[in-house]
Amino acid sequence: MLSRRVPHDAAPNAWARLLEERRAAGARLLDLAETNPTHVGLGGAGPEELAALASEAALAYHPDPRGSEAAREAVSGYYAARGLAVAPERIVLTASTSESYAHLFRLLADPGETFLVPTPSYPLFEPLAALEGVRLRPYRIAWDGAWHLDLGSLERAFGPDVRGVIVVQPNHPTGSCVEGAEREVLEALCEPRGAAIIADEVFGDFPRPGRAAPLPSFAGETRVPTFVLSGISKVCGMPQMKLGWIATCG
Repeated sequence: MLSRRVPHDAAPNAWARLLEERRAAGARLLDLAETNPTHVGLGGAGPEELAALASEAALAYHPDPRGSEAAREAVSGYYAARGLAVAPERIVLTASTSESYAHLFRLLADPGETFLVPTPSYPLFEPLAALEGVRLRPYRIAWDGAWHLDLGSLERAFGPDVRGVIVVQPNHPTGSCVEGAEREVLEALCEPRGAAIIADEVFGDFPRPGRAAPLPSFAGETRVPTFVLSGISKVCGMPQMKLGWIATCG
């Protein structure tokens, strides 16, 4: 018997079956759900990037529980270029953003405790939370001519079991960000409850049309423990490069 945390039905859903049938029949499809940039001519890996993988420096192993110091310095430089100060010693490297979530769910919560997640958002959190034995409770991203955080929904979602709030900067698929007064309220709600903020900023370099970069970030000083997630696969458009990181702030 497998754990109840593992989905027992591995069959493709109706949408996936229909796509496969159409492709098998030779239909040409404009797949708006495609998330692999290498399938649509947007791969970021060129000769220079691929040559870097063959560096002789990789022959020497210098273990560090936070990851390669040189890599952490490079990530720190990435934030500095965006006007954000994150010291290398506050950065922890991971194999992917999914692994970052898994570490943080285990670090911040006991089994059965809860994280608040935005809705609508992309369907990543549910399987990760199930595998780590934690619960999710939604709060609303509302539309009133523009997408924004529904502060009443967020406050109602809090309870004594909440260990953290996940925000996505910018949110996918709405493109919205938590900033200004919304951010102040979020931190004010988390602070007395001892709840952390997990800010997923993997799309932080990609503003929606009409919005200037850089987008707002939770990297830097905050009133509550904050963990900012990002990674090479999204920042550089290189899904084959599974290097993520957690920037610890607050």
